[in-house]
Amino acid sequence: MLRFGPKEADKKRAELLAGRLNALHEGPVGALYVYQMDRLLMVKVGWSTSPARRLASLEYSLPTKLEVAGRYVDVTQRMERHLHQHLRRHRSRGEWYWPTKEFAQELCANLQLLGLLRRGQPPPSLKFHAPR
Repeated sequence: MLRFGPKEADKKRAELLAGRLNALHEGPVGALYVYQMDRLLMVKVGWSTSPARRLASLEYSLPTKLEVAGRYVDVTQRMERHLHQHLRRHRSRGEWYWPTKEFAQELCANLQLLGLLRRGQPPPSLKFHAPR
C-alpha cells in the first residue's frame, strides 16, 4: 500500500482533479445555455450546437417566453453533464432547475471550475421569486 504525507496527498489530489477536468474538454463542442422562464422563473441549463434554434424550439412548446440568462461557447457535452451532476439537488425535472440563490452560487462556482466564467465576466443574470 502506498502512503503519502499531507503535501504529497494534496499534490496527488490536485493532479487527479486536473486530469478529470482535462477529460471534460474532450468531445463535440457547442454552446452551453442558461435560459429562464419569464413568469415561472424556472431555469434550463443545456447544450446545443445551435442555441438560437434550441431557444425557438423550447419557446414553441412552453406557455411562456424564455430569457437568455447566460450563454457560453466552446463547451463540450461532458462539461454540460458535469454541471447537471453537480446541480442535481436543485433539479425540478430533467434539465430544469429551481431558481434559488444556492443554485446560482453552485452554477457560478462550477462555471468557474470549468473555465467558462472568467474574472470580470458577468455571471448568469437570474431572477428569483420575491420572499413572502
